[in-house]
Amino acid sequence: MELQLDELIQSIKKDGLEAAEQQKKDIIAEAESEARRIIERAQKEADEKTAAAEAKIRKFEESGKASLQQAGRDLILNLKKKIEEIFSRILISAVDENLTAETVGALIPSVIAASGENPDRLKAVVSGKDAEAVTAFLKKSLAKEISAGLEIAVSPGSAAGFRVEIKDGSAYYDFSDEKIAQMLSVYLNPKIAELLDA
Repeated sequence: MELQLDELIQSIKKDGLEAAEQQKKDIIAEAESEARRIIERAQKEADEKTAAAEAKIRKFEESGKASLQQAGRDLILNLKKKIEEIFSRILISAVDENLTAETVGALIPSVIAASGENPDRLKAVVSGKDAEAVTAFLKKSLAKEISAGLEIAVSPGSAAGFRVEIKDGSAYYDFSDEKIAQMLSVYLNPKIAELLDA
């Protein structure tokens, strides 16, 4: 009986150990399977986050490039504008220098004659630093027209040049330094733009 008891104990131990061993294997297999699922999930999340981060970086780079390109275009346009402004100031200065008392004194009678208007309907407005000298010259050279009603006036403005206007304000011919420079710049600005684009 003792032998049977021993065998029974051995059998119970063996069955218990086998069951425990099987349970251990099942627990380990389940743990390994869970670990693989966790690793796969973690890898998938890491891949998604990496892809999202890379997309964000690409978008940021593209946005940065676009901003740099726009800033470059703006800089070029502003530079062109500034250069054209400088040329306009230079042009006004050059016109101003060439609108001497002699030049203006010679131009006003020509404009009055070319207008086709009766002198009594016209007014010549002289401006600039030489306005008084031009007025004195015109009073001599246009004495006949002045006696017919042509008015000669001095503009308090500082611009050089002159205006010939119809007294009722319906029309005028503006030959101020700014207007002459503006007319010339219509032809010069495309050339300046060509030079800047080259």
